[in-house]
Amino acid sequence: MSLSLASLLLSSSSLLASAPTILKTDVGPSRCEIWDSTKQVMQALAPEQTEVRAILTDGIAEVEVIQTFVSNFAKPTEAKYVFPLPFQGAVHGMKYRQDGKWRKAEILPKEKADSLYDSIKTAGGSAARLTQQRPDIFTQSMTKITPGDTVEVRITLSMPLKYKDGSFEFAFPTMIGSRCCNESTPPIFGTIAGWNPPADVEGPRIRFIVGIQTGFGIQDISSPTHAIRSISALAAVDTLVGRGLLKGPADLPLAFRNAVLLQPLNTFPNSDFVLRFSRASAEFQASSATWSDTAGGKYFRLEVFPDGSWSQGERPDMDVMMLVDRSGSQSGWPLEHEKAISKQIMNRLRTTDRLCMMSFDNINELAFVDTLRYATGANVAQAATFVDALTARGGTELAGAIKALTAIPNPTNRHRLFVFLTDGFITNEAEILAHLSSLPDLQVITFGAGDNLNRAFLEETALIGNGFSTPLVQGDDLPARVDEAWSRIESPALGGLHLDTKGLVVTDLQFPNGTTVYKGMSWSVLGRTTGSGSMPIEVVGSRTGVTDSVRVAATLNLGVTPVVGWAVPKLWARARIAQLEREEYTGATRKSEIVATSLAHQVLSKYTAFLAWDGASLEADASMKGGLVYSMSSPPSIVISEVDYKPGINKLPLGTPFKMVRDGSTWALQLDAQSTGNLVRVMDLAGNVLWQSPRHAGQTRFEIHGKLPATVVVQVRTASGWQGRKFTTL
Repeated sequence: MSLSLASLLLSSSSLLASAPTILKTDVGPSRCEIWDSTKQVMQALAPEQTEVRAILTDGIAEVEVIQTFVSNFAKPTEAKYVFPLPFQGAVHGMKYRQDGKWRKAEILPKEKADSLYDSIKTAGGSAARLTQQRPDIFTQSMTKITPGDTVEVRITLSMPLKYKDGSFEFAFPTMIGSRCCNESTPPIFGTIAGWNPPADVEGPRIRFIVGIQTGFGIQDISSPTHAIRSISALAAVDTLVGRGLLKGPADLPLAFRNAVLLQPLNTFPNSDFVLRFSRASAEFQASSATWSDTAGGKYFRLEVFPDGSWSQGERPDMDVMMLVDRSGSQSGWPLEHEKAISKQIMNRLRTTDRLCMMSFDNINELAFVDTLRYATGANVAQAATFVDALTARGGTELAGAIKALTAIPNPTNRHRLFVFLTDGFITNEAEILAHLSSLPDLQVITFGAGDNLNRAFLEETALIGNGFSTPLVQGDDLPARVDEAWSRIESPALGGLHLDTKGLVVTDLQFPNGTTVYKGMSWSVLGRTTGSGSMPIEVVGSRTGVTDSVRVAATLNLGVTPVVGWAVPKLWARARIAQLEREEYTGATRKSEIVATSLAHQVLSKYTAFLAWDGASLEADASMKGGLVYSMSSPPSIVISEVDYKPGINKLPLGTPFKMVRDGSTWALQLDAQSTGNLVRVMDLAGNVLWQSPRHAGQTRFEIHGKLPATVVVQVRTASGWQGRKFTTL
C-alpha cells in the first residue's frame, strides 16, 4: 500500500500543495481494494490522508494512526484494505467515524467478530473490523461506505523503541513492499508480487508529528529517510495542540523536550519513516516504567543500558556462513549495499576463521565448490569476486536457501555465525522461523537493505537466532553501521540474562528481545509484582567464553507512574503473545492462551479482532475536541491550500483558484472571479458556522478576523447547492 507524506508548517514559509485525487487508482496493481457493488468489480482504494501522531518517551512510543477515506461510488460499497504497522506494536484500540458518528471497537475472538461482521453486512448495517494478517500487516474491513461519505479510522498502539550505541530509533512503515508469493503460502491480501512502488509520493497524503518526552537530555535528532524539522516543544505548542498531539498547552509536561515534523515538501521518498535521537549523556544505566492494575498489582518494564566493561574479551574462531539475497526486489542500491556489507565483513575475518558464501534467488550458488574455506587473502578475494558479479533476478526463495546453508555439516563443531542479508520480502516467514527454532546453539545476525523492509522477519529471525538485526536505509552511513555491527560480534555477548530481585517477588517475566545482549545494545524485561517504592535489583548474565558472572545494578521505581505508563501492560501482553506464537513454531498449541491474553489486555492478536458497529456509537470524542483548539501565535503570511473536502459537500472544480492567506490575526479568503455563489461561510469539523458573509457579484476577497481551528471547511452556496473545500490552518 503506497502512502505519501504531507508536510507541517511552522515557519513563515509558504507552500501551495497540489490537490488530492479522490479514490485514485494507483498505477500498477493495487495495494488496497474496495468492492464496487455497482460494477461488481474490485477497485483500488487508498486513504485520502493518513496521519501518524507519536509521543516517544523512555524507550516507549505511544502512537495514533488516523486514516481518512472518501467514497465517490454511486452506491454503498464494502471496503477492505491492507496496511502496515510496526511489528512489535501492541494494537489496543480502534474506532471509526461515519455519518457523523463515532463507533468504538471492542476486541472479540476472531470467529465471533467475523460472524457478527457478516451478519451486520447482510442486514445492511454499518460495521468496521480490524484483523491481523501478520505481526506487521493488518486488514481493515468496513461493511458500507455511502456515496460522498468520508470515513475516518483511528488506531492506537504502543511500541518499544529500538536502542543501539546510545541512540533510540522510532521506525514506522508507510507501505507494504511487494513480496514473493512462495510456494508454501498464499499471497497477502491486497498485495501483488512483482509491483514496484514509485520512488516518490505526493506530500499531502500522509503526515507525521512526533513529540519526544524524556527524563534525560537528548541530542542529535535526525532522520536518515526524510527531511524533518525539530524544534522545542514549547515553541511548537500551538501546532502540537492543533494537530491533536496535545489537548491543550496545560498538557505539556516539563519533560516534553522536542517536536519533530516533516519539512514542507511536495514529494517525499516512498520509504519507512525512521527517526533517531541520542542520550546527551550515558550516566544512567537503567530506566523503568510501572502501571498499577485494578487489583493493586503492578506491571513493570525495566530497560538496562550496560556499560562497555562487560563486553571486554576475545571472540573465538568461527565459521561465518553468509547468505546474500540477489532476488529481483533487491535491484538497485539495496543489492549494492548487500555487496558492500558482505565484503566489509569478509575483510574483518581472521585467517583462522572460515568463510562460506552463498547467494540465492530461485536457486542457490556457492562461492567455493568445497563450501567452506579459511579466510586467507586469496579466498576472501575469490568470495569478493563472486559477490561483485551478483545481479538482481528471480524470486525470494529464502526458506530453501536457509535450510541448505544450515544443513552444511560441521563435524568439528566449530562455532558458526549465520549472516543473512535480505529485505525479507517473503510470505512464508513461519516456515523459516519454525526451521530456525529447531536448531540448537544458533547465532544469527541479519542485515536488511531497502527503503521498505520486512522488519518483523529480520528482527524475529535474529531473536530466535540469539543475535541482532541491523536494518539499513539508503541515507545511512554504511561503513559506520557495519563497523557498529561487527564490533558486537568481536566482543563477547552477555547471555543467560535474568533478574536477581533481592527478595522482591516478580512473576510472569517476558523478555521481548531475548536473554542475550550485545555491546552497545540495551536489554528489557516486562513483568508483574506487588511490591512498592524504589527497589534495588541486579541484572545477571555471563560473557561468552567467560566463567564469572556480570552484574548490572538497576532500580525498579514502583512508586512512579510515567505519562505513558499505562502502555506497560499492553507491551507485556504483546510480548507474551509473541512468545506464545514462537512456541507454536515448534508444534505447540497456544491458541487458547493467546486469545485469553489478548482479550484480558485488549491487545490485538492473530486469533482476535477489533469490531465496531452501530450499537457502539459514541456521541462525542474528547480527544477530537481537543484537537480543534488553536491560537494565532504562529508567524504571519502563511498560505494554506486544499487538503480534502467536507463530506456531503460538492467539490469545487480542481482548476478553481481557492485559497486562504493569513496576515497576522486576519485571514484573507480568495475566490475565483468567475465562480458563482451568493453566500460564503467557514465551518469547523463539527458543523458549527464560525463566520459567514453574503457575496456580491464579482467579489473575490473576504477578510476573516479572529481565531480559527486547526482545520476548517470553506463553503460557497451556488445554484446547484453548497460547494466547498477543507483547509488546514497550520
